Amino acid sequence: IKISYYRSKCQQKTVGTGNMLVINDDISKINQYLEKYNNLELAVINSSKSFVLAGRKNELLELKNMASLENISAIMIKGNCPFHSSKQDIIKDEILKNTSSIRFNQPKIELLSTVTGTNFDYSDYSDDYWWKNIRETVQFNDTIEYNCDVDIFIEISPHPVLSYYLKNETKSTLVLPTSNRKENSSRRFLSSLAKLYFSGVKINMNNFGTVDKKIKHINQWNMKKFR
Repeated sequence: IKISYYRSKCQQKTVGTGNMLVINDDISKINQYLEKYNNLELAVINSSKSFVLAGRKNELLELKNMASLENISAIMIKGNCPFHSSKQDIIKDEILKNTSSIRFNQPKIELLSTVTGTNFDYSDYSDDYWWKNIRETVQFNDTIEYNCDVDIFIEISPHPVLSYYLKNETKSTLVLPTSNRKENSSRRFLSSLAKLYFSGVKINMNNFGTVDKKIKHINQWNMKKFR
């Protein structure tokens, strides 16, 4: 919660400094775009043929229009905050001040980081990790390639965004969302849970559901404590 709070709070200061564009092309063309538009930066590597660029809105729109003429998919991301770019540098000191005290425990299962693109444990953690998470290029594709032996992915998010890239890069794997804005949330969650069960995943059924026909509350919301 602390990370989410300060990240959101600080990044409000970068609103209006630029935009972001998803463009589906190969890396050689992306490098050409970056050479032509000096103010654009590579923000995210989603897959081998899908990238996100950040920078000035007028240059991104020009690139978007040029790409559409060549039948290249290019979509502007809603919002006006260029994440993972030099426009975030103005909040560096505040982010470091408020996140450097966060302690990282050795994970019980293997953890992969889109900051490094590889596995990540206690010895890799540093006080500036969360700043790097905000500032540096997202290495999503490298992370997935490193994880090539995994056959089931679960995207935990309000709406599936990364599932598309997972399915394209790992065609033989099962990719499941936990929610979808266009569907009933409970039905979508239970559907994914059922697919996990029939895929051989052991699920502890005692952690959700009803007890004596009453809703079983696992985590009570404590507003007073949160405030």
